[in-house]
Amino acid sequence: MLLSVGPIASSDRLDFYSPAEIALLWIDHLAELAVLAAALTIAYTLVDEAMWRQPPRVRSTISCAMLFGLSAALTVLLYGYYAHGFDHLPPLPRLLADSLRFGLPAVFLVLIADVHRRALEVDCAARAAEMSLA
Repeated sequence: MLLSVGPIASSDRLDFYSPAEIALLWIDHLAELAVLAAALTIAYTLVDEAMWRQPPRVRSTISCAMLFGLSAALTVLLYGYYAHGFDHLPPLPRLLADSLRFGLPAVFLVLIADVHRRALEVDCAARAAEMSLA
């Protein structure tokens, strides 16, 4: 949601667009971000479920790498869609910056989920040890 506000928050937008046009542009941008977020969420869920037997560090490392790769691919597809082909893509630094803009929040969420999962495992182990002593 916060990423969707950035492009419309510039002060000169009202000089060229009406508030209704800005609202429609924001809804369009929000829809793009929702599609990217859904694709990243589904991919993370599938990879995490496929690797449930792996150690947590391996699982989170592979998940983060996959999310960065997928965000890069989705960024190229998004630019290709708007350019009506892949002949006129922006320079590589711009593609990498946009990939990080989409992928970095997803990676932070993966790391937070990993810490939460570990905390739950430690809590369950502590409760099991407490029950066995009682």
